[in-house]
Amino acid sequence: MKSIFSFLLLCSLVASAQHTISGTFLPAENFSNIFLYKSSPSGSTYIERSAVQPDGSFSFTLDDKTKAGIYKLVYNLPVEENNFDLIYDGNENIKLSFETGKELVFEESQENMLWTSYLKSINIPMNALSSFYSEEKLEATSYTKIAHNLKTIQQDFEEKAEGLLVLEFIKANKPYIPSEMEALGTYFNHVRETFFRSIDFSNPLLQSSDYLTNKVLTFVFDLVSNPNNEFYQEQIDRLATSIGNDNKTVQKNYLFLLWQQFVDMKNNEVANYISSRYLEKLANDTKDKMLLETIVAHKNTTLGSVAQNFDIPLTENGQEITTTLHDLKGAKQYLLIFWSSTCGHCLNELPKLRDFLKDVPKETLTVVAFGMEDEDSPWKAVIKKFPEFIHVLGLGKWNNPISDLYGVQATPSYFLLDKDKKIIAKPEDVEALLNLLKSTP
Repeated sequence: MKSIFSFLLLCSLVASAQHTISGTFLPAENFSNIFLYKSSPSGSTYIERSAVQPDGSFSFTLDDKTKAGIYKLVYNLPVEENNFDLIYDGNENIKLSFETGKELVFEESQENMLWTSYLKSINIPMNALSSFYSEEKLEATSYTKIAHNLKTIQQDFEEKAEGLLVLEFIKANKPYIPSEMEALGTYFNHVRETFFRSIDFSNPLLQSSDYLTNKVLTFVFDLVSNPNNEFYQEQIDRLATSIGNDNKTVQKNYLFLLWQQFVDMKNNEVANYISSRYLEKLANDTKDKMLLETIVAHKNTTLGSVAQNFDIPLTENGQEITTTLHDLKGAKQYLLIFWSSTCGHCLNELPKLRDFLKDVPKETLTVVAFGMEDEDSPWKAVIKKFPEFIHVLGLGKWNNPISDLYGVQATPSYFLLDKDKKIIAKPEDVEALLNLLKSTP
């Protein structure tokens, strides 16, 4: 009897130490698996997978070794668009329901229910404040009421969250509330100046969530409707100052996030501003070689920049000589191709280019084909099919210093240069290249 009692007691203790993350995803046929990740300042670590049942339900069981912090549920592809964060304090179950096209609802979990309730509550007076400043005539009494509501909601939720992890997020989200009504321009400037005032960028809990990322993107891209590059640069400077030089890794991560955004927008002026003013030094300070190579390669290949120089061996009058890309003369344009003799796409695209250029004189366009190779024997055989091209052998393939300078990540890669070797186009494939050449007078 004693052993049975001990066994039942043990089972009870084990059960009490376990918590669950469960809920439903609807319609069930739109979802197959839910993936659970543990988030940290350095990234996310996969924990486990739960199959979505025919009724849309899923469940994860967490043991007493599961650490408190930020967790992420991924429910579809692409991952970056189909996930959300959870706050897990190690002491409660989390139950939620999600339906396509509707808001996420937490049915159980004080931490997460309080956070969603806070956001809904604080957004009401924040939206009222936006409407207030859109009016032609500003009434002080209306402002006083809105400001009072903001202060009350913020204070109430901070008190409710005392002792909880979510308190860090609620305090970080505290809005700027002027003590008295301000003109729109003054108010906007103060919002910019105080945007990160309540945020501790060194807080690992905040770093582990999407909260800081969303705040940074909002600060740079959403505060005004038609920002110019000067505004972007001012916001970037404010962000860097707010993070502080003591948080080099954090500063690097969020500035790189913005750098990538501007690269995707093809706004090279601001992207290069970020790299020159901040990222190059931060990459060196944190010994991040990969980041340094990435940003330097982008700067090197920005449209309008002079292509990076390298040696080119030539044979003239039976003698071998060495010149450089910059020293090539006589053509209106130059086409630099990074390719490989073992690359299927290259062996498909280069003949199309060769055939197109049959009637194009070298004085109009000269091709420099840089072969990224592991060894020279296959390259020597293949280049015989392209005698019109100037060929350069780059051993080391993906570890070649010249291709690294150009940030080459796929073959073939094309760079169209003018007579002064400035980069004027970077066609993505041979079809885009040929269309470009056809349209060039």
